[in-house]
Amino acid sequence: GLIKKRIDPDYAYFIIDELENKAKSILDDTDTNIIVGYITIICGVVLIFLSRSETLPKATLFYGIAIILAGIIVLYRNTVTKSKFTKIIQNIKAEKEDELLEK
Repeated sequence: GLIKKRIDPDYAYFIIDELENKAKSILDDTDTNIIVGYITIICGVVLIFLSRSETLPKATLFYGIAIILAGIIVLYRNTVTKSKFTKIIQNIKAEKEDELLEK
């Protein structure tokens, strides 16, 4: 792909490797953020159950709901990002294979 566009082969391999490393790093970050999303949801559920206590203010229920919603948003955004970067890594691997076949 890049070599066909008259880019120096060494530079093309460098670009592909750097893109792959960055994409893998972002993919690792999304995995961490997905775990954080689940933990956030669990904390929200715990807070909702604690809101039934007489000693805590009734606003605790609303905080629990807000925390659950925040966790759902974190999960959704990172799941979408993970899907995109998984496809990007697949494309990079396909590009590497194409470049190796051209050698």
